[in-house]
Amino acid sequence: MTNLCVDSAADAILVARYYKQRWKIERFHFVLKSGCEIEKIQQRSVDRIELVILMYSIIAIHIMMLTYTARNFPDTPCSLLFEECEWQTLFRAANRTTDCPKEPYSMADALRYVAKLGGFVGAKSDGEPGLKVVWIGLNNLFLLNTYRDFIKPFCGSS
Repeated sequence: MTNLCVDSAADAILVARYYKQRWKIERFHFVLKSGCEIEKIQQRSVDRIELVILMYSIIAIHIMMLTYTARNFPDTPCSLLFEECEWQTLFRAANRTTDCPKEPYSMADALRYVAKLGGFVGAKSDGEPGLKVVWIGLNNLFLLNTYRDFIKPFCGSS
């Protein structure tokens, strides 16, 4: 059912393509509401609320872009969405190692590492990582990167 004018098979295909995008829109709102907790905004002015919603929307798009890029283009280098220090920290944290990769790994591996930081176990029955473990994992990664330079001088010192 649609309120769009459908006069031909081409129109029907176009409407079907629009409808296909609905799930992504639903997931976007899920990330905004559940991940970013947008309903808890405590700003008092419309201008400030709009600014916070804009910022959270960018975060939600980043989460979705990582998830869907890894699913649709798994061999793409993770350097497409991560800076060098981010993908190196991600590798080290997810694998609990001090070894640092020299070259960017695949987006599929990056998604699994992020999901692992978000609590994803990765058992065969788990399926692909979902948006929730990705937003938790990205939050943990950004926290690690924020404090990485402060902690670095103290690592290994007595």
